[in-house]
Amino acid sequence: MSEKTDDDVKFFDIENVDNLKYFPRNLGNVFKNLELIFILRSNLIEITSEDLKPFPKLKFLRLHGNSIEIIREDLFIHNPELEAFSLDDNKIIHIDPKTLSHLNKLRSVGLSDNICKFNKSNAETRSEVLEVVKEIEQGKCQSPNLIN
Repeated sequence: MSEKTDDDVKFFDIENVDNLKYFPRNLGNVFKNLELIFILRSNLIEITSEDLKPFPKLKFLRLHGNSIEIIREDLFIHNPELEAFSLDDNKIIHIDPKTLSHLNKLRSVGLSDNICKFNKSNAETRSEVLEVVKEIEQGKCQSPNLIN
């Protein structure tokens, strides 16, 4: 392991941190090549495109069991390699209709146990993901107070 550096780290996992309300700042300064980020049951209330910008190789994002309410249009704009994300068991009330439209490699989506409900909350194939994307694009999970 002596030859390994922070640049070799591909996976970051935080679980059960009661007071983690925001994405860890400067994470990208330390671990530049993360492909998997898991922040589970940690009271995260927000995730932004700036939080994910340092991770263009990100393939898997799991933010299960937090308190996220809003998913903005540009959330994944810097993450074209994203294959799967899970936002299960949050408090999502709004997902911008354009959030997922550019993610051509997306193969798995988890959105169960949120305020917004979908016909298929856990999509495990590309065709199921496209169904969820279509629902989102049609405004299935839009809060009228957040529409620009």
